[in-house]
Amino acid sequence: MKQQGYVYIVSNQTSGPLYVGVTRTLANRIAQHRAYKVIGLSKKYRLSRLVFFEPCDSIDRAVWRARQISYWKRDRKLVLIKETNPHWNDLYYRLSGNQAELVEQTI
Repeated sequence: MKQQGYVYIVSNQTSGPLYVGVTRTLANRIAQHRAYKVIGLSKKYRLSRLVFFEPCDSIDRAVWRARQISYWKRDRKLVLIKETNPHWNDLYYRLSGNQAELVEQTI
């Protein structure tokens, strides 16, 4: 049985770097980003705001989709984000289910 996967993008501001990642457990992975436990680009630039995610029917499909998005130029990635999250809200709060913290935070 194949497990579901997610492709996601984290950033810290609209003009900042974009990190494209893949995971099976999106809420846990974003919690790691928010605690700066993910070594590399996201830790160096303190990228913790989930601005885009897309569920995929398998982890293999998520990896393929993340590679596809990673090869895109920045402008195309920004269009993808703006289509689903035009105000760059932190989507993590929707994943965590914590309604008290469901504050629309705009960069």
